Amino acid sequence: TPLPSPGPTPSPIAGQVPVVLPTVSGVDFSKIPVNPGYNYTVSGNTWYVATNGSDTGPGSFSAPLQTIVGAVARAASGDKVVIRGGIYSEGASGEYRAVVIDKPNLVITNYPGEQVTIQPRAGITYGFEVGRSGVILNGLNLQNFPVVGIQIGDNNGTLVSNIIITNVNITAPAVGDRHGIMSYIG
Repeated sequence: TPLPSPGPTPSPIAGQVPVVLPTVSGVDFSKIPVNPGYNYTVSGNTWYVATNGSDTGPGSFSAPLQTIVGAVARAASGDKVVIRGGIYSEGASGEYRAVVIDKPNLVITNYPGEQVTIQPRAGITYGFEVGRSGVILNGLNLQNFPVVGIQIGDNNGTLVSNIIITNVNITAPAVGDRHGIMSYIG
């Protein structure tokens, strides 16, 4: 059965996002920030990640962590994870997801002006699983995740909201069951 038409799509004005687009569920694109930038206000700590860091370190600017997974594990609700430029291979042994965000109100962003590329370790098929509300992902390049780049929601039916994804590029491999962003609707 075909999906019902959401109605006519208005012509966008230069520099503005269309208000209505045909989607599976209604999305008000006027509420989505075009580019909120890097200066997200957080109520907690800022954790730094760099390719030359150590996950046993304090996660400071001068002594960063080495993995995004390590930073997310230490972060609490209201914290920010700032990733320095480089290529990161993420995902734990026996896991199918590279990074699981299971805490609300986290900001995960690249360091301003630096390119962050995230690739799967062997056996990892999903990039990020955003399983809690209030998460911001900014300035990331996800490459070669064979199934999903970003999954919103989890397999337990947890309701998530207020997710912001900006300046994120997802490049899938040429073969496989590929999805850029997938959302579970409760």
